[in-house]
Amino acid sequence: NLEQAQWYYDSYASLDFRDGLARFNDDSQMDAVGSESSICDSNGNLLFYTDGRRIWNAQHESLNSILADQVEDRNTIILKFTETKYAIISICGESGILYKCIISVDTISNTIEASNWSALSLGNDWTGLSVLSAVPTTEPNKYWLLTTKKNANEYNEYSYNRCVAKLSFNNN
Repeated sequence: NLEQAQWYYDSYASLDFRDGLARFNDDSQMDAVGSESSICDSNGNLLFYTDGRRIWNAQHESLNSILADQVEDRNTIILKFTETKYAIISICGESGILYKCIISVDTISNTIEASNWSALSLGNDWTGLSVLSAVPTTEPNKYWLLTTKKNANEYNEYSYNRCVAKLSFNNN
């Protein structure tokens, strides 16, 4: 899967797997603490990468789409809905609320635009989330969003609830 051929992560580093080997690079602009994600096109060319707060394009220029300092050491994932529409989903460090940023990719002009970050409204109580992943459904351009919620009782004993939602892209 060449869409995952280049990994950008903390300490300004990246790995490139396009030729079948892991090649280390120091071209990343990111100094994340554990919340990073990147995505390539179907040929393995980098489209963009993120630390859940900031987004950089393939030329390592910031898109200035900043979610302040809310995302801290939490999960960030990128979901591909079409060849030109992507979503970045991040968990806010303070409240555990999910935030989204919609990315539009123009492959002709090689430009990327990012929407403003906004809370992802899923109904019910989706605060206090701790981990995040997504799996494609059998339907095109839809994902199962999987996460867990940490709950504490009066004795500071913790339990975890699984939270599942189906996500699709339709005009943000």
